[in-house]
Amino acid sequence: MKAGVRIGIYGGAFDPPHNAHLGLARAAVEQLELDILYVIPTGQPWMKQRRLTAAEHRLAMARLAFESVPEVRVDDCEVQREGTTYTIDTLHELQQRHAVQGDTEITWYLVMGQDLLHSLPQWQRAEELLRSVTVAVLQRPDAEQTAVEQELAQVRAQLPELRTVQLHLPASDASSTRIRAGMQQRMSDNSANRLAWLQSLVPPSVAQYIERHQLYGTSTPDGH
Repeated sequence: MKAGVRIGIYGGAFDPPHNAHLGLARAAVEQLELDILYVIPTGQPWMKQRRLTAAEHRLAMARLAFESVPEVRVDDCEVQREGTTYTIDTLHELQQRHAVQGDTEITWYLVMGQDLLHSLPQWQRAEELLRSVTVAVLQRPDAEQTAVEQELAQVRAQLPELRTVQLHLPASDASSTRIRAGMQQRMSDNSANRLAWLQSLVPPSVAQYIERHQLYGTSTPDGH
């Protein structure tokens, strides 16, 4: 029997959100027994050099992509924030929001893919962040457990505060990079063929949104 409230934070560009994102959200909710999972499209993240698709599109697609998971709340706090986006600021904003609501005994989880683990020591105020959250790491399906433990040990050597749990879900070939590149390659295809390809990688409502707004068809990332 779990005690208190469990809240997850799952940030990303979601440019676009795809089936692997949805799978990770479901895995986090189920395996961590989350009451709420905040899905937070990034503003201007410090780690990304690529200009992102307009926030209005990424928010709209995220709301469509995760609508089948009742525990998910797509939140626009980072896209509303001016300047560079840091996870520690997002955590503080959410903590304050729940404090005002009178929520107590909250356990916070930061949900991420294994590929982000190595960058944690470079995150803004990482020590402060990790004192407040447990990092829920999606283990790559092809990763050996010993390799994962070695990577965790390397990060803990720099960040002793790191607490982790591992999430598991089946492998997926969906990636935002693949989708953006594939859309550019398929602009000469007819709409039905392009939509069918998209629907193999993203939820159908997201595929229809991308097609309707003609996103990712050119090198212009805002879709206009």
